[in-house]
Amino acid sequence: MKKIARKIKQNGTILLLALICAIAIFYIKRNPDFFLTSILSLQEKQIIREQWRDAAYKTQSGDFEIFVADKYTGSLSKFQGILYINPDITLDTQDLTGQGDFQVQKTSENSFTVTVNNLSDINASEEIIGIPFSWQQKDIVLGESKGRTHSGLQKFSVGNLSEFMEHSE
Repeated sequence: MKKIARKIKQNGTILLLALICAIAIFYIKRNPDFFLTSILSLQEKQIIREQWRDAAYKTQSGDFEIFVADKYTGSLSKFQGILYINPDITLDTQDLTGQGDFQVQKTSENSFTVTVNNLSDINASEEIIGIPFSWQQKDIVLGESKGRTHSGLQKFSVGNLSEFMEHSE
C-alpha cells in the first residue's frame, strides 16, 4: 500500500512539474518580448571604447537603441539626446523599453527629444532606451546628446554601431 501511495505521489509531482513547464513555455511563446533586451557585443563595446564615444546607437529588428559607455556606470543620472528622423518614419513612443524613466517628445517635423532619468544603477551593456520604429536604419540618427553625471552636465560624443553609417557630434 505504501508503495502505491509513493508511486501516486511521484507521478503527481511529475505531472505538476510538466504542467508548470507547459504553462511557462506557452507564456514565452505568447510573449516573446519578455526576454527581449538588446545587449552590446564585446566588439561593439570595444568600438565605443576605441573611438572614445560617450554614447552609441544602433538599429536592429525595428528598434532604435541607445547605449552609454561603461565609464558612466554608477555616475550617470540623466541622458538627453536629439533624434533626427525622416518625417515619413513612425516612432512608437508608447512602447518604449530600457532602463530608468524615459520620455520621447516631438520637437519638430523631423526631430524628437529623448530624455532618460534615474540611471544611477544602469547596466552599460544594455540599452538605456529602445524605441520601436518603421523604415530603414538610415532614416534615424542620434545627434546632439548630453548627460548629467556627478561632475555636472557634459556634452556626449555619439557613435553609430549600425554597419551602414558613422557620425559624431
